[in-house]
Amino acid sequence: MAVSQDAELLTLLDTLPPHRRQPNTLFAVVRLRNGPIQEPAAFREFVVPQWSAVAAEMLTRATQTNEPGRCALLLPVLAELPQPIALIEVGASAGLCLYPDRYACRYGEHWLGDGDVVLHCTLVGLRPPTRRPEAVAPASAGGTGHGLVMGAIIRPVEIDQIKAALDDVFDHAIVFHGFTDYMRDYDVIVHVTAAPGTGIAARYLRYRFVYCVRATVASALPPEVWRRSLDDRLVDDQQRVDPDGYVWGVRWQDLYPGMALVPDSPDAKRWSQHVGIPFYEVAIRANAHTISLVFSDLVVDPVGTGYAPFVVPVDVS
Repeated sequence: MAVSQDAELLTLLDTLPPHRRQPNTLFAVVRLRNGPIQEPAAFREFVVPQWSAVAAEMLTRATQTNEPGRCALLLPVLAELPQPIALIEVGASAGLCLYPDRYACRYGEHWLGDGDVVLHCTLVGLRPPTRRPEAVAPASAGGTGHGLVMGAIIRPVEIDQIKAALDDVFDHAIVFHGFTDYMRDYDVIVHVTAAPGTGIAARYLRYRFVYCVRATVASALPPEVWRRSLDDRLVDDQQRVDPDGYVWGVRWQDLYPGMALVPDSPDAKRWSQHVGIPFYEVAIRANAHTISLVFSDLVVDPVGTGYAPFVVPVDVS
């Protein structure tokens, strides 16, 4: 409530894109930076002077609800229902809340279950449960053998979150792209220019397209530009050379028209059916390369000075 009534904090939040103004993201970033979130005055004194850093984090972070800890809270109620029970999850918690019988729960000094994952919960006004619920085994929607379906739609990332992340770097610059050194994921390193009006500093972001099963790269330059761009001196932007060709040596390319998901991608659908997890296709169009990737997840992280996608090891024998 204090934030919603603070004109200066609201003005700062308005400098962010609308989809990046979520209250839970703001509080999570402040906690990430070891700031106070309980006292409104202390919260404000922390956020305002550090807004540039806070805003930069909010632009690269997203919250999620894959929180199995809530099972410890629900377990006392579920255990009192007629058994066995079947759970249906509606939402995007990746199925982690469908197995309260698989976790070990600790209520103060009271332990229940012996699962490898231990959930901690403090009960107020309730007695700890003495048993765990008996869950019906999961079944597919099209399968047989169970009257009730217990399942989840497993989506590593939400489509809206992917679209928002892609929109965030519209018309910035790609400085590097390629498969990771372990060859499973595909990285696109983007230089995001500073926004002086908001105090947000320039930074580099790594867009990691996880489980990349297809990567197609082609030159975006037409043949007539290529004919003028064959001079090796164009790979060095310090060389004095006729600028009529494409200067490869600038070592960046304008991310325009930008990155966008391909709707109803046949390749993504085929891989989803074969592997059993959602896949997506992204079209990345810049002024030097066009890139098409089929992937299953997207992770965006800032990268700092000295970041190198590959380093030659000391022992090369």
